[in-house]
Amino acid sequence: MKQTIREESQAMENRLGEKIERVDKDLDLMKKTMQKDVRRSLRQDGNAFVKRGYASDLEKTEFDELYWAYHNLGKNGVVDTLHEQVMKLPTEPEHE
Repeated sequence: MKQTIREESQAMENRLGEKIERVDKDLDLMKKTMQKDVRRSLRQDGNAFVKRGYASDLEKTEFDELYWAYHNLGKNGVVDTLHEQVMKLPTEPEHE
């Protein structure tokens, strides 16, 4: 009886371990996908702000928040320079 219980317990542990591995792989894939989407958004918005020559306080705040979310997903340095450029932009267009 004890042997049967041990065997069943071991089998349950093995199945649980396999499920945890699948969940970990799924989460990793979701994280990588999210990172790519966030990076794309940062690049599109950041490049548009730089080209325009300014970013409002709200735009900078939202850009910065998204940048730090990207950073926490495991940033890879792709948008660091762009982040610096956007944060240095004036908040209003220059008047000629």
